[in-house]
Amino acid sequence: MQRFKQAQLESSFRRFVPLGFALSSVFFFGYLIEQQHLRLEANDQLVQIANDITLALAQGAPYSTFTSPHPVDMSRSLSPYAIIFDGEQKMQTGSGVLDGVVPRPPKGVFEYVKLHREERVTWEPRRGVRVALVGVYHDGVNSGFVFAGHSLSEVERKIDELTKLTVFVWATSLLSTFVLFVLFA
Repeated sequence: MQRFKQAQLESSFRRFVPLGFALSSVFFFGYLIEQQHLRLEANDQLVQIANDITLALAQGAPYSTFTSPHPVDMSRSLSPYAIIFDGEQKMQTGSGVLDGVVPRPPKGVFEYVKLHREERVTWEPRRGVRVALVGVYHDGVNSGFVFAGHSLSEVERKIDELTKLTVFVWATSLLSTFVLFVLFA
């Protein structure tokens, strides 16, 4: 009797594997789509900020127009900020600070932005500080680079919650589907 139940369980498991794989694939791709949606959505406001500043600079607005009396602490605040560099990559103004200093994006980001006119990246200027950063290059009266960014801490918190929920629902669904499969197969 014991041997019969073990054989039945093994047979059910072998027949369940394709269904379990399909169910797992649905959860994986659903998770991946939502995770990417959350991360990419973090760029929306930044694209607008960078393009608005770029347009104003290209039309002759002075750099001082974008100087903020209240710097944004990149390690603590969720507020957006902008960092503006001239065509020679010299910083002109910036409202985002880290440890009291306006950080400089990596050289490779400048090169890519100049070549392609825009780039959207996740930047980690210091361990534990991750930001969404949109860079735009423009020609015109005040040619140069505009980088708009903000902390990803809230987006990453949402992704962590999404991960936990997805794993819980996936495991529960997989287990309950297998139990039903064994009982009714």
